[in-house]
Amino acid sequence: MKRLIFLVLISTQTYSCMTNKIQRTHIESIEFGSGGGFTGLYATYKVNLNDRSIQEEDKAPKKLRNQQMRILLKQLNKCDLFQIDFNRPYNFTYFIEVKGEENNKIIWGDPTFNPPEEITKLSDVLTGLTKEVDF
Repeated sequence: MKRLIFLVLISTQTYSCMTNKIQRTHIESIEFGSGGGFTGLYATYKVNLNDRSIQEEDKAPKKLRNQQMRILLKQLNKCDLFQIDFNRPYNFTYFIEVKGEENNKIIWGDPTFNPPEEITKLSDVLTGLTKEVDF
């Protein structure tokens, strides 16, 4: 019985710590994707940090595991996404749009202008989530 109470307390603390980190980012959701080119089609995804879910365009959202959230939050805490001003579209374009207290959209694709390193790493984390979740 003591073990059960201990496990419940630990899990509650872990969840509350994650919630605090989410609130500190001041981000409610992140939309990201890529597209353009000959077809002009875009693949778009949305991560809802409050629901801890990821959604592909019009499909049902899928819950993210704790480990996936930790990795994402760690990378988000390294970026100040509301302050990055980067708008370099190209024929094929990538984007990350953050929504919360403020909104900001970061666009890249032009091979002559590399996005900031923290954006590339965040994009890798976000893209990795889409491969881990079965849509």
